Amino acid sequence: MAATKAQKGQLEALKQQAAQEAQVRKAEKQEAAAREALRQLHLIQQQLRKRPHNEGEMGEWERMLGQLTVQIETALPLLLDKELRERIGSVVEAMSYTHELIEPGRGGSWRLPERVCAHGLLCLGAAVRHEPIPAKDQYVGRAEVIVENYKQELEDELLEWEAREE
Repeated sequence: MAATKAQKGQLEALKQQAAQEAQVRKAEKQEAAAREALRQLHLIQQQLRKRPHNEGEMGEWERMLGQLTVQIETALPLLLDKELRERIGSVVEAMSYTHELIEPGRGGSWRLPERVCAHGLLCLGAAVRHEPIPAKDQYVGRAEVIVENYKQELEDELLEWEAREE
């Protein structure tokens, strides 16, 4: 009976050790994913700062932003923390609509995409440092409104087009 208690104790200790090691591996994966997303979001920030001053170069600038945005989208599912994944997802989605974010008529500005990107960098930096994720700032909120309004406009146009086709 004493051997059985000793074996149970050893088995429990092994289970606890395995659980602790799994937690460490999970934290390491989260940190690696956050670091990769941080690197990619930094590249987007650099591209945003290269914004052209003439219309002729806008298409290429937006194309490069689009490519960078697609690259960071692959890192999103690797972010294990749901709040961080959703926040960075919101930032990345906004970056997909940079053209709309810079339109003053939509409530945007040239600086809005940079500020949204900066918020994403703050969130990822906090995750890497194991700190709480900062609250969503006004710029991300404004970008989300612009994106949702634009999507609604597209949906309305589609419905109008479909109605004319019938």
